[in-house]
Amino acid sequence: MTYIPSSETKAGTARIIYESKNLSPTNSGNGRSSKTFDALYWLGQLTTHIPNRGEQIVSYYGYYSNKMRGMRKRKSGAKKTLRQKLQGINNLNQTEAARWMKEMFTELRMQCSLQ
Repeated sequence: MTYIPSSETKAGTARIIYESKNLSPTNSGNGRSSKTFDALYWLGQLTTHIPNRGEQIVSYYGYYSNKMRGMRKRKSGAKKTLRQKLQGINNLNQTEAARWMKEMFTELRMQCSLQ
């Protein structure tokens, strides 16, 4: 990015030359593309993503929000597979691991008796 002061331009307004990284080799020999902006316009575009004081930016809302994804997951009743449950045993202490193993063997026994 290059800043050109208003004293150095013919129009008398400050300019910004923005050079992008690796767009496409067809733009110029080195694979970069450059674009010239009015300095105030550039500053406005640069700061539009900053929220006002006390506000938050919502990235996902509606169907894709974290709340809705969690509700869909709970509603679907997706149970963990045995492999997923086994991965969690590494973080347990000895008492928790013994309780976990008892639950797993009980569950496996029930699954075998149903078949």
